[in-house]
Amino acid sequence: MKKELLVLWVTGILIFLSSCASLHKSLSKKEMTNAVHAKIDSREYRIDMIPRPFTSEGGTLYVPGYIQVCGDSVISCMTYDNPYPGTFPPKGYVENMKGVKYEILDYQQTETRRGRRVVSFWFKIKYDEYDPYTLARFKDRIVPMRYRFEFGNSTKVRVLQFEYLMFGTLSL
Repeated sequence: MKKELLVLWVTGILIFLSSCASLHKSLSKKEMTNAVHAKIDSREYRIDMIPRPFTSEGGTLYVPGYIQVCGDSVISCMTYDNPYPGTFPPKGYVENMKGVKYEILDYQQTETRRGRRVVSFWFKIKYDEYDPYTLARFKDRIVPMRYRFEFGNSTKVRVLQFEYLMFGTLSL
């Protein structure tokens, strides 16, 4: 009788602890959602991109990047901001990457029915490559760069540069 009562008591405590743990987890998830939404609304946030791999005979080089929104401007540190000759970045490329500041044009923020935040904007960059189609279309070599950020309820961000899908992490 004592063993059965003890087993019942331990089972009750375990059920109580698991319900408290699940309640705490949902509170922290709500706090995370509020923090992400506050960052987006303030227009002062940074997205660290997942490093892009470049593979050659010598191995693989992972090139990181970030985009930082600061009010009406954006600081971008991506491969198009730091051009390199050839198809593979040279030695020391990642250490010498520099951010470039651009003016944001047409900043729009919307919210979907599921509560996701979508931010879209564009800015003009100087085009240094030699694509004949792009050079014929933009004779002054100033090309619009379009971005779309899709924020969920976590720090993971889906980034669309034109139609090219990338992923990043929102820095809190």
